[in-house]
Amino acid sequence: LACWMGTTALAETLIAYNSYLIPPFLYEEQRGGLAPDLVEYLNQRLAPAYQLKLENLPRARLDKLVLSRQGEQFAGIALFLHPNFVGDTHKRRYLWSQPLMGDRNLLVFHAPLPWPINSLEALNGMRFSGIYSHRYTELDERVGAGLLKREDAADESVNLGKVAARRVDFTQLNQSNFLALQQRHRDYKEILVAQPVPGQAPFNRY
Repeated sequence: LACWMGTTALAETLIAYNSYLIPPFLYEEQRGGLAPDLVEYLNQRLAPAYQLKLENLPRARLDKLVLSRQGEQFAGIALFLHPNFVGDTHKRRYLWSQPLMGDRNLLVFHAPLPWPINSLEALNGMRFSGIYSHRYTELDERVGAGLLKREDAADESVNLGKVAARRVDFTQLNQSNFLALQQRHRDYKEILVAQPVPGQAPFNRY
């Protein structure tokens, strides 16, 4: 359900951190989305022992100001993460709930595909746009080797716009974000094409 990062006394308010700032996790002006809906549901279930307060912040700030600075001393919840996202592959640093939802990473290109993308090697020579401070392990290795060029933007919505305008060759984002943004920009269904990242399996969010 979420990544729990500590314990606290009864009736104390806990911060529920959400670093996914676009649909379906959070909508404009923070009016609805999976994050506020989840916090509302948890508050109903946890009352009167706990009260959660939602705080939305970019992933870079979550990593720098919360996870890396306070570590295991931090008392709160981080929403929709996976152990690999926070360097806790073996689930030893934080307490983890049961999975909340499934997701997977996609590569998104301007249609039509330039050639079949059956492996990461097929991306050689392309430009991709990521998000500031996000780690894309396989892609970043290829950037380091000079096989890809990377540039960054503020969020997934901006990156899809860059692909649609042919300013970059592709971007990577999760399926949940892509489907929600595709519903809001109907022209994307005609001009963008998405496929799972070669070699990557679906993952769970907690």
